[in-house]
Formats: sequence, C-alpha cells, structure tokens
Amino acid sequence: VYVYLGGGVDSFNMLAPHTCPSTTDETANTYDKYLAIREHVALRSDITLEIDARTSSQPCTSFGIHPSLPILRDLYNEGSALFVANAGLLVKPVNKTNYKEQTPVQLFAHNTMSRETKQLDLNGHMSGSGVVGRLKDVLTKIGYSTDSFSISGDTMALMGRPGLNPPPSVMSSSGLTALNAEPSMTGMDDLIRDLNDATSEDSGFMSETWASALSVAMDQHSILYSALEKVSNSKSFPDNELGRQLSTVSRLMKTQVQRGVNRDMFYVSVSGFDTHSSVGPRLIEKFDEVNSALDAFVNEIKLQGHWE
Repeated sequence: VYVYLGGGVDSFNMLAPHTCPSTTDETANTYDKYLAIREHVALRSDITLEIDARTSSQPCTSFGIHPSLPILRDLYNEGSALFVANAGLLVKPVNKTNYKEQTPVQLFAHNTMSRETKQLDLNGHMSGSGVVGRLKDVLTKIGYSTDSFSISGDTMALMGRPGLNPPPSVMSSSGLTALNAEPSMTGMDDLIRDLNDATSEDSGFMSETWASALSVAMDQHSILYSALEKVSNSKSFPDNELGRQLSTVSRLMKTQVQRGVNRDMFYVSVSGFDTHSSVGPRLIEKFDEVNSALDAFVNEIKLQGHWE
C-alpha cells in the first residue's frame, strides 16, 4: 500500500535526531545542528517519541518521531516498520551553485517532484512507469497473480510496462456503486454488450478497441461490485480522507479469492502537507489524521491475517 502525503510532508518534522553523541572534533553534534538549522520549527527531543537506532550506522543512538504518530513508533518497536534515511531525488550531492546543471529533476516544482516521487526513475530507464507498477511487473513475471487499485484518482505510481499487466482500477473511497442502477429499459446491460461486441471486417481499430475495453470494464465491475457487497470491515475507521481510503483498501483485500489474485497493489493519498506557514499546528492536525487511519488499518489487516 503506497500512501502518498501530498504537498510535500516535512520529513525532518516527522523523524528528527534525538540522542546524538558529541563528535571527536568537538563540533556540534547532529541534534544541536538540527536545532540550529530548523530553529523554531524543530522537533525538540523532550516531546518526540524516542526510537532506538544503536544497531544502525546513523550518527545518533536514537531518533524521535513526531508525537502525533505513535503508530509508527509502535510498528518500529515491534519490528514491523523501518525508516529509509537520506532518500530523495538527487542523483549525486550538489550545492546551490550547480544543482540546476547536475540534477535531472526540477527540485523546487511541486508537479515535477510529485511525478518523480511516484516514478523513482530519475534517469528515464523505464519511462512512463511508476515504482509500484514496476514491482507489480516483477511479481507477475515470477508467477504471482496480481491486481492494482488507486483509491485516489489516476496515478503514475501504479503504471507498469505496457501489455504486461491490465491497467490499474480506479475507484472512490466509498467503493463501487451499481453500474446502471436505474436502466431506462429491460435488459439494457446486455444490449450495451451486444452493441459493443458487434463487429465486421471493416470495423475501425479505434472503435474495436473502445468496444473491447468497455466490455472488459463492465465484466470487471460486475465481479468486483458483487465481491465488495459481501464483505465488511471488522474494525471501525476514522471518517477522514485517509481513513475512508484505507477502509476501502481493507475491504478489497478481503475479495482477493473472488478476484483470483494473491498479490495486490494499492495507492492512497492524503493532501494538505504544503505547509508554507503554521507548520507546527498544521502537522499536528495532518499527522493525527494519518495516525488514526493507519492505526485502524493495521488492526484490521492483522485481524484479517494479511499482515506480514
């Protein structure tokens, strides 16, 4: 499940240095440097949720997680979560004088940073694909039956190699509604299929492609709608942007047998992290939303037996 925090979450105010030994040359340690650079928006160690980092190669023996994200602290402590440090969209170290020439990404543009984050292909080796879509391609190649869903609109993240897998399904956080629930005539769905299945020697390529895609979509909708109608979550989810999406994801997971798959890929997102001002109060609000949604999701998935 790929959770995208839209707007650019301030990662240094999600995970911050906590306890850091002094350096041998008596310069400021990592925590002191962090406070000096971040100033009034820094996460101070007396309010963060401390996690042990002594087994890592990091310059600090512990780090602090934002106090509004206890679910991440708990998952880390039980060995179910990890943080990948110093990861981003640079191909090599740069500075203010050379980053424009030596970085293939426009580092200060929301649209390019968002796209590149979902692609993770800075040198264009697999143009047009996304990081989750490529994972799905690999699983398909080694024999898994896979499926993919976006609960937050079209996204590059789920796109793989053309022709290897069906395109991802896009649905709303409320799930699916019945297709043509109030038809204007009896047997209308069958008539739509008959009209689109009709073909002749001089049928156009574009019309044949459209007709085929429509018929496939109707069949997929019928199977998925029927499967979702039969399942529900055992745990309650918060009624917020991310909570509603993850609730639908957990219901979809319960339909894997009916869909004939053993691996699923999901994309969800939550907006509002473009914090140009009021960083502290805004992050508390947004992290509270993320925490409550993730907590409900983890509990539900563990209950389903899908937590690995």
